[in-house]
Amino acid sequence: MDNKDIHIRKIEIYEGVMKLMKEGKNLNNIKVSDIAKASNLGKGTIYDYFRSKDEIIAKSIIYNMNLKMDLAFKRVSEKETFEEKYYAALNVIEENMNDNISLFGILLSLEKSYELLVEFKDKNKIKNFDMIYENICKRGKKEELINPSYDTSYIYMAIGSGLLVFNSFLNHKSFFKTMDVKEAMDNSYNIVLNALK
Repeated sequence: MDNKDIHIRKIEIYEGVMKLMKEGKNLNNIKVSDIAKASNLGKGTIYDYFRSKDEIIAKSIIYNMNLKMDLAFKRVSEKETFEEKYYAALNVIEENMNDNISLFGILLSLEKSYELLVEFKDKNKIKNFDMIYENICKRGKKEELINPSYDTSYIYMAIGSGLLVFNSFLNHKSFFKTMDVKEAMDNSYNIVLNALK
């Protein structure tokens, strides 16, 4: 089997895991045979490519995170203004939350996931958020919305904090009974603008 076939087979397995997640299956309780069935493969075939269930799940999540990061970067890059770019990032967060899949949370809950995450990150298997932040940041500087005395680390932290505030709202809507999604997005945006003045 050549590298292209191996890559295709691994993607089938990754998509099988994501299918199980979207069905609401608890990944700690699923078996390799469940993954094989969802991938339309034999159980033995799975072990031709992976050492353990945790490795399969971790790599599946990382694969999916990379797809989502590519999409997020594309959508943010297509927008013109700082505000449009920031709201595009918020929309991506909301859509991912609506998928009922918190990939990073699931990854961290798995046994040995931290070691796998570090291993994959060290091998540059996980794309970071820098490309998205840099795209938003450049536009904010061009529009003179960002205080020129702030360094890049501060700017990225301010943008990241605003995105996390919105993510927190989505995770705890019952706490924010009088606020809808649009208002939460607007509040997140205003928090970032105030932090960058």
